[in-house]
Amino acid sequence: FLFLFTKKNTFNSRTIIFANGSLHKKLKIPKEDELTGRGVSYCVTCDGMFYKDKDTVIIGGNDTAAKAAIYLSEISNSVTILYRRQKLRCEAVYLNKINLKENIKIIYDSIPLEIIGKENVEAIKIKTKTGEEKIIKTDGIFIEIGSNPSSKLAKELGVQCDGEGYIKVNKKMQTNLPGIYAAGDITDEP
Repeated sequence: FLFLFTKKNTFNSRTIIFANGSLHKKLKIPKEDELTGRGVSYCVTCDGMFYKDKDTVIIGGNDTAAKAAIYLSEISNSVTILYRRQKLRCEAVYLNKINLKENIKIIYDSIPLEIIGKENVEAIKIKTKTGEEKIIKTDGIFIEIGSNPSSKLAKELGVQCDGEGYIKVNKKMQTNLPGIYAAGDITDEP
């Protein structure tokens, strides 16, 4: 039996399944937290339809950011991808689709500095590789820069994690400890 102690109770079980998911990485820039849900989002499939026929910004260069841009290009007026490097890290198939879309623009070597808006997002201020600061008007900002697994408790119990903190599991979702399993975004398996 496994025992789990909380402040109020003790639970015993033959099995524990960690399915805590992960938390979206944040930019940590002014107004990000304040305008989350009012123009700042971390989920294009959840909030994309709010931006039908509007101007949007995607921040990131991974597969998730690329897929978000492609999705938004079908419903939004325009999509601007802001990426800090000189080339997106997404799969070539997504980059090819992006390049075929007339309403997607990519600004490379750009660093978000501040989200602008009072009640809702109105714009984002960026810094380019030349040091120039620009303001891009937008109705919505989708931050797609990755996530961190919520594996702190699992680690404390001795569950093995990879270098990024994702729980290591086998094909049966078993961890290194008997009776302890993990599933979903918290694991190192897709």
